[in-house]
Amino acid sequence: MSQARKFVSSVRGARLALALACGCGAAADSGDPEDLCSGTEALNYDTFGAGFLSVYCQGCHASTATDRYGAPESVTFDDRAQAMAQLGAIRATVLGSPASMPPGGGVPARDLERLELWLACEAGGAR
Repeated sequence: MSQARKFVSSVRGARLALALACGCGAAADSGDPEDLCSGTEALNYDTFGAGFLSVYCQGCHASTATDRYGAPESVTFDDRAQAMAQLGAIRATVLGSPASMPPGGGVPARDLERLELWLACEAGGAR
């Protein structure tokens, strides 16, 4: 199976799980991954990314963090532009194998699935 087909298959599975969890069955039924990137149930910076980054990343990666615990000064997630500049690093460190961020782990599987979808939407240029 090609990488693209594996990705689409994994996105469809994650979309179905997300749709069942949030009650947005119409998005799951359409078969189009783009549906989660637009409309009222969209996964974008405002509806998901900012909250995820605030909960799991900003403790170390906010420009105002008093103790960054070794986080590079150049890696901050204070706004959408800063987060977008780090999409690849977010994917690699939070979703990679092994995941290295957040250092204490603890991100629920549902949030990891939504993170993967959000990153795919943002990488596709959806807002």
